[in-house]
Amino acid sequence: RLRLSRAVWLARASAHIRAHPRTSRVPDETSGLAHSLLSAASHFRCPMSHAARQVFRSAVAEFERRCNGALGEVERAAQLIRSRVPPGRVVGSGMGKSGHIGAKVAATLASTGTPAFFVHPGEAAHGDLGMVGRQDIVLAISGSGATDELLLLLPFFKRHGIPLIALTGNPESPLAGAAD
Repeated sequence: RLRLSRAVWLARASAHIRAHPRTSRVPDETSGLAHSLLSAASHFRCPMSHAARQVFRSAVAEFERRCNGALGEVERAAQLIRSRVPPGRVVGSGMGKSGHIGAKVAATLASTGTPAFFVHPGEAAHGDLGMVGRQDIVLAISGSGATDELLLLLPFFKRHGIPLIALTGNPESPLAGAAD
């Protein structure tokens, strides 16, 4: 049996999906994303039992449910960024892997025309907070939403009226609760 790398499989699957958007033995009640992925899997003769298909469908449905629920929050964050007059900068911040994501988001925003930069929360507590102004918006990223280094910065943001957008895996966290 031929083993395909993930990149090759995804490239072939997406080409198949574009060429044959609704051709497979997948039932019609399957969502668009699940249908496309199952269709590509059957095209490349990736055997999947009925139980595996059901698990796959439910996982994709949950993924789509969560994404659709988050779209409103993402739109609110984008509106907050657009509404700043005068326009400020988006200040990304986070520790560890979340910090790497924050730096990448800030770099991407800056390269696409939205002024942005990254402040490491550990450095911010030792003087780098002076780079953040009243016209800026902070995008704080934390998986737990309880990262001490970020939470220590919240009083400064509130005291200076700096809006906070929180990106966290825990909607009940202190960081999420402090978000605008």
